Amino acid sequence: MPVCSTRCATIFIPSVMARICATCLAAWTVLAGVLDAAERTQTYDIAGASVSELRESLNRRRPVGPDGLPHDAITVWDIRWRYTTAPSPGGCAVTSFDVSFDIVTTMPRWVDEADASSSSLVQRWRSYHAALLVHEDGHKRIAADAVMAIRKVRDVAAPQSTCAEVSRLIAAAASRLLDEYREKERRYDVETDHGRTQGARFP
Repeated sequence: MPVCSTRCATIFIPSVMARICATCLAAWTVLAGVLDAAERTQTYDIAGASVSELRESLNRRRPVGPDGLPHDAITVWDIRWRYTTAPSPGGCAVTSFDVSFDIVTTMPRWVDEADASSSSLVQRWRSYHAALLVHEDGHKRIAADAVMAIRKVRDVAAPQSTCAEVSRLIAAAASRLLDEYREKERRYDVETDHGRTQGARFP
C-alpha cells in the first residue's frame, strides 16, 4: 500500500502550512473528523511585567520556523495520502484513496499574567493573543482546503497499463495541488503581513 507525505510549516513558504478562521471553528471540527486529522496546540512560556519585557521574552523564546526565522507562533502540519491498486481491464486501477494529516500549533503563554499590575497590559496581551490565533486559524483553513483537494486526486487517477504509471499520476497531481496551496499560503501571509493586519502585532 503506497503511502506519501509532505511536511509543512506555518508563516513561511516553501512548505505548505496549516491554519483556519476563528469563525470557522465549528466547520473545522466537522472537517477534522471527516479528514482523520489530529490537532494539538503546544505552548512556550514567556514572562514580563511590561510591554517591552514581554516583547523581549517573546523574541528570546519564540520558535524558529523551517525558514530559519523566528515567529511568535507557528503551525506545522503533516499530510499523508494512502492508496491501494488492483488489476483492472485497463491494467491497473486505484481501489481506495485516503488522506489524513496532523497539525501542531505553537503559541506563546504568558506565565505570570496573574501577577500583572496593569489591567490594560493584560487586555493588550489578550487582544494580541486572540488575533494571533485568528491568523493561525486562517492557515488551518487553507491546509484543510488543500487536503480536501488532494482527496479528489483519485478522480484523475484513471486506470493505467501499469501500477507504476498510476503512482506517477497520483504523485504529479498531488504535487501540483501542493504547489497551488503553497502559493495561497504565500499570498495569505503577504496580504495579512503575517497577521499584523489582523491585529497580531505586539507592541
